[in-house]
Amino acid sequence: MKTGNIIIIAGAGFLAYYITKKRETSLPYEIIPVAEEDPAIVIDKYKPIILNEAVRHDLEPAVIAAIIYTESRGNPNLQKYLESKGDFVYGLMQIRLTTAVLELGYNGKSTDLYQPAINIGLGSMYLKSLRDKYGSIMDAISAYNQGNPGKNNDGSYKNQGYVNAVLNLIGTYRKSFLTLLPNYFTLFNIEPLPMYEV
Repeated sequence: MKTGNIIIIAGAGFLAYYITKKRETSLPYEIIPVAEEDPAIVIDKYKPIILNEAVRHDLEPAVIAAIIYTESRGNPNLQKYLESKGDFVYGLMQIRLTTAVLELGYNGKSTDLYQPAINIGLGSMYLKSLRDKYGSIMDAISAYNQGNPGKNNDGSYKNQGYVNAVLNLIGTYRKSFLTLLPNYFTLFNIEPLPMYEV
């Protein structure tokens, strides 16, 4: 069905379609399917990259994995347009090209941000920079989504729904990584989290 400038497609086996503006092609919109799969299975193929970047940036692999799934459901080709920023975000960890260039020293092309190794590397570097800036992984998770760890008067994050979505997955990914690394909790920088502990 086509309604104005928005194309709506329904198909079996798909959780959602992302309809995004595309400036870099002649098409006004792009539709990208996201397969409905188990979160642990979706991330399996990226575990070697996640583990490498976790070691490099002193992060917990389960946190990186949880952000990947929350941001893109494991779709490396996902592109979205952020109206509030006037900018696109790309790939597994939904990296803004502006952030990659100005804050992380990236000098590649926007299309290279679809490559899992580049995307996870930059996303992990950005997450580490936020943790170092704000002092905790909880604040970093919030800031990864909204730019800063802004809070409401009751102490909850302004984007508490996003933070909860990430926390809800961390336990799943800890169990997944434990099957590979029985000494997972001694190998990585594990910060206490308020819920969803293994």
